Amino acid sequence: MQKACVQCGTAFTPDPPRRGRPRTTCSEDCAYQRELALQRERRRGVRQYGKPYSARENRLWSLYRITPEKYDEMLKAQDGVCAICGEGPGKKALHVDHDHACCPGKESCGKCVRGLLCYRCNAGIGLLRDSPEIMRAAVAYIKGG
Repeated sequence: MQKACVQCGTAFTPDPPRRGRPRTTCSEDCAYQRELALQRERRRGVRQYGKPYSARENRLWSLYRITPEKYDEMLKAQDGVCAICGEGPGKKALHVDHDHACCPGKESCGKCVRGLLCYRCNAGIGLLRDSPEIMRAAVAYIKGG
């Protein structure tokens, strides 16, 4: 039975499946070129079957290891507002907050995601270095002068 090569379109008779997977390319060179093309697509953010990942999907997964569905669940659990001040998101979406002690820097493993914060609260706790001691000192300063 003839098949068309997924890379070049040439008709070929596939060998018996190796390791349980039927061959989809006519030669080793086409298999190599196909793998390179798939790698380029993955880097560009395109799924193997042609539907592109959205920028939101790419950002949420690459930075925080969460899906848009997980983000939406978190947002619903917080009633659509910031976990600290209770304000709505405004013009931009709420920011994903994660524990920098677990994952320093911008990227997260996904296990240390704490919640969703507005820009001001996210920036505020970041500037206070996620330190409860510094935050308590700031509260004491504001209350007592």
